[in-house]
Amino acid sequence: MDEMIETMLKLQAMGSFRNDDAVARQAVMNHTTAAHFADMGFIRDALEPSTVEAFALQGLAAATLAAQAAGYSTAARM
Repeated sequence: MDEMIETMLKLQAMGSFRNDDAVARQAVMNHTTAAHFADMGFIRDALEPSTVEAFALQGLAAATLAAQAAGYSTAARM
């Protein structure tokens, strides 16, 4: 009977160790996810244009449309 109780206690201890390991792994994954989101925030802030920059980019794109149209027109005649 004592051997059975001892075996049950050992199994319960092993189960507790496994649970602790799973909790520790989850904490590491949560930290990694948070770090990933922080990295993505820095990248977004570095690459996302401000309103003024967006308007400037729109103006530059519109300025090239006439040259593109002339190029297409010339190419179509050849």
